[in-house]
Amino acid sequence: LLTNLFRSFPPLECSSGKADKTRHLRGRMMVMTEH
Repeated sequence: LLTNLFRSFPPLECSSGKADKTRHLRGRMMVMTEH
């Protein structure tokens, strides 16, 4: 699951910052759980 999430993220996102990455991860996890 985590591997798929990270794979979907572009390389630029990783370099952008950890705070943003965690926020995106949380948002995606919420969507995954909702669906």
